[in-house]
Amino acid sequence: MTHLFKSSLKSLSVLMMIALLLLSSFAFADDGKIPQRSDIDDQYKWKVEDIYPDTETWEKDFEIFKTVSANLNSLRENFPSQLLISLLS
Repeated sequence: MTHLFKSSLKSLSVLMMIALLLLSSFAFADDGKIPQRSDIDDQYKWKVEDIYPDTETWEKDFEIFKTVSANLNSLRENFPSQLLISLLS
């Protein structure tokens, strides 16, 4: 794979992970409250170390996410094909 493709794929992966994290925040307990992490069985928790080996790698990808997010916001009114081009660049 080319460097450009790998970089775009990684950026898209980061964006998708953040979206999943945000969407998972809508999971509520039966009483309507968001459960504390300590109250959740380990089998249902994400193991961040399986995704990122260290904090520095996470921080780098988070910076990529912020850039991609800003690019997406600036393209909000453009055609879908232009959005795709932005994600792949």
